[in-house]
Amino acid sequence: MTNRNFEKFMDQGIYALQKGNILEAQRYFEKALKVDDNVWVRNNLAYVYYTTKNSFKAYKILEPLLKNKNNILKYTPNTFTFALASLIQSSMGNELLARRHLQEAEKTFDLELIAFYPQPAPQAVLEYTALVLEAAGSLMDHRKVYELYKKWQKWHIKWESHYLGAAACFNLGKYEEAAKIWESIKGHSEFFAGLAKVSRLVEKKEIPPFKIEYQLSIIAEMEEVLKKAQEDVDYLKQILQLGTVKAFLLLVIIERLDKYLAQKSMEDFVRYGGDWGEELAKTVLKSSLYSMEVKTAAAVALKEKGVFGEEDTIPIVFNNQEIPTKLRKMDFILINREDLNKIVFEALRLRERGKLEEGLKILENLWQKGTFYPLAAIYLAEFYREKKEYDRALNFYEYIEKIVPDNPLFLYFFTLLLVEIGDVARAKRYLHKLKRLNVQNQELREKIKHLEIVIYLREALFSKGVFHYEKELRKVIEEKAITLNPTIARGLKNMPVYWIDFISQHYNLPPARYRKDREQQIATFLTSRQNLQRVVNNLSEKEKELLKYLLNNGGFGKLAVVSRKFGSPKDDSFYWDKEEPTSTVGKLWAKALVFIGRATVSGRKEKVAVIPVELRELLETMLK
Repeated sequence: MTNRNFEKFMDQGIYALQKGNILEAQRYFEKALKVDDNVWVRNNLAYVYYTTKNSFKAYKILEPLLKNKNNILKYTPNTFTFALASLIQSSMGNELLARRHLQEAEKTFDLELIAFYPQPAPQAVLEYTALVLEAAGSLMDHRKVYELYKKWQKWHIKWESHYLGAAACFNLGKYEEAAKIWESIKGHSEFFAGLAKVSRLVEKKEIPPFKIEYQLSIIAEMEEVLKKAQEDVDYLKQILQLGTVKAFLLLVIIERLDKYLAQKSMEDFVRYGGDWGEELAKTVLKSSLYSMEVKTAAAVALKEKGVFGEEDTIPIVFNNQEIPTKLRKMDFILINREDLNKIVFEALRLRERGKLEEGLKILENLWQKGTFYPLAAIYLAEFYREKKEYDRALNFYEYIEKIVPDNPLFLYFFTLLLVEIGDVARAKRYLHKLKRLNVQNQELREKIKHLEIVIYLREALFSKGVFHYEKELRKVIEEKAITLNPTIARGLKNMPVYWIDFISQHYNLPPARYRKDREQQIATFLTSRQNLQRVVNNLSEKEKELLKYLLNNGGFGKLAVVSRKFGSPKDDSFYWDKEEPTSTVGKLWAKALVFIGRATVSGRKEKVAVIPVELRELLETMLK
């Protein structure tokens, strides 16, 4: 065989390695080794064995290079050889030998830089810094990783080197420096921008300090890791000790990416995160950064752990005020109980006779007594759906899911609710889960078939014209009557429940049972000078300009004129929780600083954008 064969096998092996085809890469490198035994092929083959956790075999392959007693040129070890040897020995628990190889890697890289001076070393050589930093990191020698990162700062060409340098800064308490480095590589992954945010929050003491490991593979495997953790509690306990996983789940909590996962993550941190998890929960209770749902999850988990007693009042800070809270004890009855079935059936009989409210009171009384009985809870949520109190129904179903996630009746009604509120994608996922259960009840099976058809038709409608559909929904709201001097309460009444929910979450308001209570919370929040000033401080210049324009015009403006000057809301989404408005007037509408509707202007009905009367004087002062 020729050198051309060697190059071919090496290229194929490297390509397979880059694609993640480890066994294929191994075969090609072994073929290349038979053609020409040298440092480059041994480095690559050893790396393959190391990634498959066969450390003993990997080191055996490197040994001829590390010994090289006869100084054979093609056996001369390079930086990669020593760095990989250090990683291998570290994985085998041989710290002394790992440190010796790390020193050799550092010395060899410095010599390689000198050899090419005054020209920069080739890219293939400069790439070695990432592996050397990883080797130092595997020893959890944060100071060494940091020193090497700074020493070779102008030679790093791989994002991995910068990631590891940032991790070292984070672990040494240099949080702002870590944040800046992670921000410099955020183009490679949104997660790095998130790590920068977490780093700054640790510095502000909004998150207790923890360590980030130097294991790069966990980033790529995060989705798979979390999926496995959902099915294996022991594995969940194990991964919650990893700093990278902590950071990822902290971002889910802080960014409110998934309400259910945020609450579950908070509970899991307390249950399985040791002292750090307990400290995090206590920090969450005192901080204004976290949502009330997450605070409640933290309080419940601390109570379960015995930090708070049954009768203890738990201090929860919300909107910079301490709210003494007492958690209600809930009895979970998961076995079939005839006495409770009778209560549920009585509520259903009342509903059938047109007395939905009376049936609802029966189920609410059971809940308020602190009794969780799946059948009763499911129909309580279903009654709220029938009353079109979608936000309350949704909250109940999400709670029920934590207790009985595979209950067919729950899955059916929850899917029905999701279809009704337009969340077709999520409805499809729950329908798929429901169908997998192989339900035996004939009546429920027929209902599931019908539901499948409804979802199919709704999806077809959305796929053909979801934008048009949402546009029409939004136009209905724009057409609602409003005065030129509305109160906040009057403007909020025109909004669908999804928007009220969005505004409440945007302002981090505590969950309220009834819509009217949420509307009152929003009005109270915005009429507080301190709160409104914070809101104004966070507005864009365009938003401030539009408010000034409306104030100069008596607090309102024709929507057509506003659209010409500041952009039209015609392309804004109806479902703000999925896609926030992008137009200037739409952004202000989503903050309840402006309302859109149809009012009488100079004797004609016109679409207008209006500032609520309670806010005009305050805004005028703040925007001067």
